[in-house]
Amino acid sequence: MLHVIIFDGNTGKVKDERTIARTAPGKGMLNTAMLDPFEVKKDPRSDNYAVGVFNLFGEDKAKQ
Repeated sequence: MLHVIIFDGNTGKVKDERTIARTAPGKGMLNTAMLDPFEVKKDPRSDNYAVGVFNLFGEDKAKQ
């Protein structure tokens, strides 16, 4: 699961917390704890972020 947590800059308290994405669990003998299905990158020129989601265990190979 991928969560977003927003903190108050003055108090340090959590203002918002929610799940924004989740992937299906893996199947078989593969140790999925070592695989990260999300890649998050910050735009160096702004406060925007991009999130890539890898569906490693999807049925359709074109949608992985």
